[in-house]
Amino acid sequence: MTKCCDYLFLSPHLDDAVLSCALRLKLEKDAGKKIVVATLFSNGLPLPVNLDLYGGRRSEDRTALQILGVQDHLYLGFSDAPFRNLFYHSFDRIILREHSNDSVFFKKLTESVLELYKEWSPETIFLPLAVGTHIDHRLTHRLWSIFPPEVKIVFYEDRPYSFLPGSLALRLKDIGASGFEPYLSRQQSQIELKSFVSGLKHTTMYKNLIFSRKDGLRYIFYAARAARARPEEPKLTIGAEMVGTIDGDTSSVVEQAVAAYKTQIPALFKDMETFKKESQSYCQSLDSEALYCERYWRLKR
Repeated sequence: MTKCCDYLFLSPHLDDAVLSCALRLKLEKDAGKKIVVATLFSNGLPLPVNLDLYGGRRSEDRTALQILGVQDHLYLGFSDAPFRNLFYHSFDRIILREHSNDSVFFKKLTESVLELYKEWSPETIFLPLAVGTHIDHRLTHRLWSIFPPEVKIVFYEDRPYSFLPGSLALRLKDIGASGFEPYLSRQQSQIELKSFVSGLKHTTMYKNLIFSRKDGLRYIFYAARAARARPEEPKLTIGAEMVGTIDGDTSSVVEQAVAAYKTQIPALFKDMETFKKESQSYCQSLDSEALYCERYWRLKR
């Protein structure tokens, strides 16, 4: 039986949709839109229930979505990269590389998501832009190409990866995007190595996840090579749209939803005060005076 929804949000992990799209989820739900959030990589190792840490994470995710008013949420049950393949045991491999087995795995992922699409028949599908290039985010991003041309595709900027200066420009160059130039200042659209390196030292998530000097240097070399590389032929054309709020009550609900991820906050932001600080800095980088804002990139077919 085919169900119907206005928006289908594809979330790589058990927090990505809320971390990146909390405000939009709330505003669209308040406007009466039918929303479904589907998390693809929602499992870790197959463990007994009392040892399953991902059971706790799924509970946090349900709480966060309920705070935003989203009742329809699904878990596809694929394993996070480090549990799916031992190859992904380091920051360097998760962020910058891809195992050959993922070409076969992507077919399984495609089949599952197409079944989801047939079940819900969404008008618009939201996917990660894969800023930060986590392998699970990259695989989720690629799914945009499997949907019929009449489906509207919108990419969201992955948080907190997008808080790193230059990370968006890196990703836009990597995917061969065009059409974004009118929406970004020249500084925003360039990979400025000094700001990138400084950001690695000051953006909380990167400080916490880059465990070795070697991984940090490899990431810097990756950015340096990308900055010098010639742009590829355009592969997809996108245009930006901003969502923001100056309402304190609305931004407070967003913060409550993010705070529901108690197990993840220390690694991603240290604490909620840091989350608010980094979110505000991000808004300022977009020249927005909103208390809280998000940017999306609509695919132009």
